[in-house]
Amino acid sequence: MVRRRVQPAPCIESLPDNGDQAAGPVEHSND
Repeated sequence: MVRRRVQPAPCIESLPDNGDQAAGPVEHSND
């Protein structure tokens, strides 16, 4: 389960570049 948490973190960094940073944090909150 820890691995899943680590993946979203790096993804969020790439999301802001695309302006999709909102999608990253939203998924983390749902977790």
